[in-house]
Amino acid sequence: MERYESTQRAPAAAANAVTPGPEAKNAARNARRPCADDPRNSIVAFMHSSLRGIWKALSAERRCFACGSIFRPAGDAGCGTPFCPTCAALSARRESGFCPLCGALYAWPHLPVVACAACLREKPPWNRLLFHGEHEGLLRRLLLDLKFRGQTHLGSALGALLSAHPVLRELPADVLTPVPLHRTRLLHRGYNQALELARPAAAALGRPLRPDLLRRIRATAPQTRSDRSERAANVAGAFACERAVRGRHIVLVDDTLTTGATLRSATAALLDAGAAGVCVAVLSRVRRLSGQDDTAFTKELPIKPCFNQHPAPSAGRHRPGG
Repeated sequence: MERYESTQRAPAAAANAVTPGPEAKNAARNARRPCADDPRNSIVAFMHSSLRGIWKALSAERRCFACGSIFRPAGDAGCGTPFCPTCAALSARRESGFCPLCGALYAWPHLPVVACAACLREKPPWNRLLFHGEHEGLLRRLLLDLKFRGQTHLGSALGALLSAHPVLRELPADVLTPVPLHRTRLLHRGYNQALELARPAAAALGRPLRPDLLRRIRATAPQTRSDRSERAANVAGAFACERAVRGRHIVLVDDTLTTGATLRSATAALLDAGAAGVCVAVLSRVRRLSGQDDTAFTKELPIKPCFNQHPAPSAGRHRPGG
């Protein structure tokens, strides 16, 4: 009986127990905290502040993809720039003095953007064209390093220039595709430079990237020593589109536009397959052909392993192959 009464009194006592209020809980919590005068608090705060400062400094600094120097982008808008201010100025986008249809560069760069006489006579097969700059100086050197030196890390940096072009977001784009290489050249080079440039552009637009839309069905000879008519004959019928593109708007991406013969042939293959329209996006535009064209190599240079992800600029000018 006595044990029974004790078990009955226990729940009653628990029910009548006083629950501690918020003041009591805060007092207990503060009592468990170390004292403000404890030197351990100041050491931990100092280490935390120092580590945060170091992390912010390291995350803010970037290494230029062109010259390898470390720089700090100015403001939040420049946090994604791949080049230091000096190299960015040397590779600035061409804003005027060109034809909007074929990209032909005029002698005076401050002329308005107006169609050239050739495009007024015969419009190119694509709907719109955009390019970043003229194929010379720093932009030319970086493209040659990407294309012939195996420095594929430059694809993301140069592709960022292309994806930052304001006209890119105005293009009607359902899918992006690069100009393909023939399988023999792809096996020799190991990568397609146009595909490396197209990746950032597709990510910026939020559109799918389909490198399998076009196929180069015929190996073509290097065109660096060919004139305009020879280039057109060399790539005529060199492409085939074997995927469903009917009714879709395609953005065709390539690294350099010289005479436009390759892009015309690739655009014709897409339009013959039923594409609703083709827009062209290239990184650089060659000014003109004059005798020997040294805008690229006649044969590819041996690819050397790149141990430095951000190589310093090479001394001197590349020498065209024989």
